[in-house]
Order: sequence, then structure tokens, then C-alpha cells
Amino acid sequence: MTMVADAGPIVSFARANRLDLLRRVAGDLAIPDAVYEDIVVRGAGKPGSQEVQQSSWIRRLSVRDRALVDRLPHKLHLGEREAIAWLCQLIASQHTYQARKDMMASGLDAYAAVGRVMASCQGSNLRRIS
Repeated sequence: MTMVADAGPIVSFARANRLDLLRRVAGDLAIPDAVYEDIVVRGAGKPGSQEVQQSSWIRRLSVRDRALVDRLPHKLHLGEREAIAWLCQLIASQHTYQARKDMMASGLDAYAAVGRVMASCQGSNLRRIS
């Protein structure tokens, strides 16, 4: 299974020099482009930057729905908003058989976080969490 993460857990485990524990618990990680930029580009030389850049178990994902990213509360960091938007895209895409098949083949389990993410995906709830 692949988990989607923002910068927080990666940086925290890297500061403790224990990214091995994060990998053991989370398995493979997928991070939005903004998280990669935060850790690797703007965080060059800081804990985790080199590990994320060279990692075989952390991969980048790109969010297609930039409008959703922009609608999410801006008190959230861009990486957090991109992670939520990407999960929303994944959940929405599960309505087709092929998308579900592709998701399973890639090792992603969108159902693990559906309860938390769906509230953010629905426009009527965006005001409540802002």
C-alpha cells in the first residue's frame, strides 16, 4: 500500500534520523510536487532532503485539479492542500472500473482516509475547516 504524505512526518522522522521507521510503518510514500519542492529544493541541505531526492520508496505525484487546491483553506500549507486535492481526485476517479483497477495495481488504498478527506473534498465543508 502507498500512503500520501505532506512534509511534516517526513521532516520529523528525518530530523530524528529515523526515516527507516517511517518506511517500516508507512511502506511506500507518495508526496505532492509542493512537498517535494519544500523538502528537496527549499530544504536543500536540511534533514530529509537528500533522502527524499534519492529514495526508491518515496515518489512524487502531480495534482491535476489546481482549482481544488486553490479552493482549500490557505491556512493549510500548499503541500497539505495538494495532498488533499490528490486524494479527492483519486476518490472521484474510483467511479470507473478501470480507475479502481489502476489504483489497486499501483498499490494505493484510497479507502483508508476517505472519511477525513471527503469532508475537505466537498465544497460545502470547505468553509467549516477554514
